[in-house]
Amino acid sequence: RAAALNRPEAPWVVVGLVGAMVNGALFPVLATLLVEMLAAYFLCAKVAVDNKAILYPPVAWVNNTGILQTFYDSPGGCSADCVWTKPGAWRGGGTQCDTASTFCVDFFPDGGAVKLYEKQALCYDGMTLTIRNYCLGFVGLAVAALLANLSQLYSFGRMGEHLTRRLRERTFEAILRQDIGFFDMETNSVGALTTKLAKDASYVEGAVGTTLGLMVQNGTLMIISLVIAFIRGWMLTLICLATFPITIVAQYFQFQFISGVGGQSSKAYERAGAVASESVAAVRTVVSFGAEEKVETRFHEALSTDSKAVKKVAFGAGLGQVSLSLSLSPC
Repeated sequence: RAAALNRPEAPWVVVGLVGAMVNGALFPVLATLLVEMLAAYFLCAKVAVDNKAILYPPVAWVNNTGILQTFYDSPGGCSADCVWTKPGAWRGGGTQCDTASTFCVDFFPDGGAVKLYEKQALCYDGMTLTIRNYCLGFVGLAVAALLANLSQLYSFGRMGEHLTRRLRERTFEAILRQDIGFFDMETNSVGALTTKLAKDASYVEGAVGTTLGLMVQNGTLMIISLVIAFIRGWMLTLICLATFPITIVAQYFQFQFISGVGGQSSKAYERAGAVASESVAAVRTVVSFGAEEKVETRFHEALSTDSKAVKKVAFGAGLGQVSLSLSLSPC
């Protein structure tokens, strides 16, 4: 029914969902860029050359002294005009590669590759260019985050506000259509009804609007994170996934605990609102009988339940976070 009430804002749903998906994709991409940029600072490593391991390439400046080298996880990561390959020959370059200022070895270390540089400037220039490209990537992510957050928050906020207005209008119309006996019930006092009118509609708005965006955002975040994690290191990802059921159980009990206490808090606000509304409406009577302290005591007693509920929420949230941290500790 809430979705039907939001039907006039259907185009904004699409905009909000796109923004939420982009928001969810930003954090895994940001983490990947950050790791790659930090790794780029170590692209140029000055170590001794193992001529025996690389099968003695016929390049005059290659010797056992320390020269700058860049190591890669796979042969495809190293790109150069000259590639020294097994069983000890140039691939595609011929003898002109004997005077090359940089070249790749596509079989060292095992399963990887290494790029050697005659001059330090060649390696450092490449490292600087790589880091600059990653910095531009961060700028692009910042622009994407701005647009995505604007789309998500504005779209779902607009939907939520319109939904809240319609719910309050219909609730108020329904209240006005009730019989007189309805208002004689203690649970339907003026204060309780006004509190419900103010708070209950906002609860529905939070569930349909903001929560929907967060669900899409977190779902996208999880899917993209898992894809990147399996590509980068599937063994560590499987170890982390082994603790995932514990995380789900901990979060479930935390949510149930907070939800149950939240219902108690809502009832406490209704009782306190009823006391305040009735006292203000009949303030002349309260003052005439000197009942100010009694009314104040009733108001504090109504809110004391909420104070206890808040402490329970804090305890449940803390316990859930501890369980979450313990479940993630093996990772």
